[in-house]
Amino acid sequence: MHFRPVWEKYYNLNTDQKLLEKESLMKWLPGAIRDRIRRQHGRYQSMSILPRDGRMTSDWSDWQYKNGSIAYRVSRSAISVRDIQTNLTATYMDENRLSLENWHLSDEFLLAAKKGPISLNAWPLTDPQTISHESIRLPAPAVRISAQKNQVGIVTTAHQVLIWSVGGALISVDTSAVHEYLPGLTIRQGLVVLHPLEQSCFYVIYEAWPKHFTSTNVHTRRVVAQEFMGGKPTKIKLLDLHPSTVEPLDLTGPLHDGVVGIHKGFQAQLSTRSESDTGEYQRSSRSGQTEINDIHPTAFTMATFDIYQGRFALEDYCTSHHHPEDFLRSAFYWRNQVLVPVYGKPSEAKSLIERASENSLIAINQRKAYTGRQSIPCYGFQGSLLHLIPAGSHSDIAYYWTGNVDYAVGDEEIDHIYDVRSGIPNIIQRDDDFVVLMNWGGWTIWCFDKGEGCSCPE
Repeated sequence: MHFRPVWEKYYNLNTDQKLLEKESLMKWLPGAIRDRIRRQHGRYQSMSILPRDGRMTSDWSDWQYKNGSIAYRVSRSAISVRDIQTNLTATYMDENRLSLENWHLSDEFLLAAKKGPISLNAWPLTDPQTISHESIRLPAPAVRISAQKNQVGIVTTAHQVLIWSVGGALISVDTSAVHEYLPGLTIRQGLVVLHPLEQSCFYVIYEAWPKHFTSTNVHTRRVVAQEFMGGKPTKIKLLDLHPSTVEPLDLTGPLHDGVVGIHKGFQAQLSTRSESDTGEYQRSSRSGQTEINDIHPTAFTMATFDIYQGRFALEDYCTSHHHPEDFLRSAFYWRNQVLVPVYGKPSEAKSLIERASENSLIAINQRKAYTGRQSIPCYGFQGSLLHLIPAGSHSDIAYYWTGNVDYAVGDEEIDHIYDVRSGIPNIIQRDDDFVVLMNWGGWTIWCFDKGEGCSCPE
């Protein structure tokens, strides 16, 4: 069990500092292990409903979660940030009421691009709220924004890559080395990933595809991850994916402990990746696959990039039966589990609005050999153990959260008691402390930390 970045910070200390830290870390570790195991088993501490803000726009996907706060657009020129634990809300807008375009919520700032002039605003997330902010002019509109502490990574519509230290200068990054690995390919999008510990290190990640598709069910996507140290390109890593649809990849961005989400989807054939600095390909091997094209019909792949190790990883997950491919748009990956919003089957007679207000999830473990598992835990209100559900053919489900207080599960197998939701993007987000699910009436929030919780009525 690896605890990043705790270990990384400790490893880089000198001998005297390590001796001072060792005792406190030894006291911290047993509780951290218990909490990690409890999360993996789905044992949350509390569940709450955070009502929808009446000012919120109708676009369900235009919200973000970060470190105990939910941010959402309330108008073209204003974004609100709501603290889960206190329920306090702060609204940020440009002083000239200009429209805010692409935006990003980080641990320390709300960042939002605007036009006229083309620029980027950074509001500090302070308490009490302040209307003062930093702003920087950009050479082209921002299409992707990322941040780590006071460092901001920007990708523009012209595929330019910029690094901005909030309050400081804007630096343009030479990405010509990346383009050398994309001959005959069309660049779709880019992402800047800033290293959590080393301020001088960051990666630029691009997705590209062939300019001319062939009439085949294999659609190649190349992902290039270029490392930069001190603004200079160093190592480069490549990944070729072969998704079963022509849909673009979902470059999710940073997740946990330096892991970056690259793609989630069904694959037409096994992928290849580079493990050398020269970009030479090696065949990827994954659990559950013995032949190059041995792709299980109900298995989907999560592709990630580890910024600490500087390498791609591919993990397989399996559903009990084949679902429409768009159901993965609603799925969220965290620490070797995939969370998927679901409906309980007894709700089939309910209206669409009532179905959209349900609060149920399943967690799927990474695919592995059959373990003979007989039952799956089902948790309801406040994390109480309601029932052990027969596993049936699907032993990869880690747990099932029914969400609704008045809903009890019988003795049916897990395969027969839920339906996956339609693929609404960005419906669920989480970290180690909270899982946040958006539905018709607001957000359902599951809390894992005993000392924290949502102040809204349960």
